[in-house]
Amino acid sequence: MPITRQATEQSYEAILELLGCGTAANKPDHPIRLALDALNAANFFGLFTLARRDLALVRYPDPENKTSLITLNTGHANALLLPMGYRHFHFQKNGTQMRVDDWPLVTVDEFNEYRLSPEFEAYLNNRPPITSGTTVPSTPSSTTINSNRYGIVGYKKTIKRDAS
Repeated sequence: MPITRQATEQSYEAILELLGCGTAANKPDHPIRLALDALNAANFFGLFTLARRDLALVRYPDPENKTSLITLNTGHANALLLPMGYRHFHFQKNGTQMRVDDWPLVTVDEFNEYRLSPEFEAYLNNRPPITSGTTVPSTPSSTTINSNRYGIVGYKKTIKRDAS
């Protein structure tokens, strides 16, 4: 089935509404919309080309004072990573790739569930996804234990004793 312009535009707006940007008519000056414009990524496919490094120092024109720039805050920058992360999450959960026309079907509750999940935290922090509900703490290796002991011994040797 071919991807139509209408489907991509509808999905783009659905994603931005899930991110809390409202509609283009209601909130055209939302920081995420302005940042996407500044990145030349204000379309469905542009959302999926963003990388963390692109978002670190994004600046966009101040809607009230067009001559000054505003730096995108961390919360909004992290929100821009949600669609890509959700796409991975959807694949892990359902075993199927998301299609363009799946995005308008995602509910706010489903999206927020992912937004608050350990899976998004793992994606956000560039860690492997969590595959089960429980985690097993790793046991320290003998190398770790020895290096910790050596570190403590080395530290103790640097402490100067009071001569009095």
